[in-house]
Amino acid sequence: GFGGVGSPNINHFALLEMGISTLANTDYSMYSPEETNALMFSNFKAINFNINLMTMNIPLNPRRTLAFSMAFGFGMENYTFAGNYTMEFRDGMVHAVALDDNTKKSKLLATYLHMPMTIDWNIDRNFFISAGVNFDILVNSQLKYKFPKTTIDGVARLTPIQLGATARIGWKRLYGYVNYSFIDMFRAGTGPKAKRLSAGVGFWF
Repeated sequence: GFGGVGSPNINHFALLEMGISTLANTDYSMYSPEETNALMFSNFKAINFNINLMTMNIPLNPRRTLAFSMAFGFGMENYTFAGNYTMEFRDGMVHAVALDDNTKKSKLLATYLHMPMTIDWNIDRNFFISAGVNFDILVNSQLKYKFPKTTIDGVARLTPIQLGATARIGWKRLYGYVNYSFIDMFRAGTGPKAKRLSAGVGFWF
């Protein structure tokens, strides 16, 4: 399928998934308490979007109660700093940088090529449960803030390849999902240890 188009009891990847992101299993022991606070993100302003441009579903038994599903598209995560800070890379690590008090909406944005693969259990025509893995390849990372409007590419030193787990439960044209990464978001030794965690809903238009 293209753009998530298809009957929900066959195609369990909608065009758009939208939710919130956070960091789990964090370890800031490489930083002082003051810098740890400066590097924190707000859980209330962290947004996750997944766009599944191409989808595939293969039945694993004649009744289609079991199936293999796969999608390919883009994943975007938007983390807003809790305080008035951004990042810079120096001495082999990312460090917090204080911004002017008038600066607004300092963020870290990450874009990935996103490929989830799941095994689906179609309990009946409308209700399903699925679980599997996500494979993500980093496309770009940016630090942004305003005013003045500023964009800085590549400073955050994010891990280029990510592998994680995904689970979802759905009814008709709506489902909830949870994604968790097995690999730290930042490259080893360059930033805090932290796993990506997101949850949200997928829906067909």
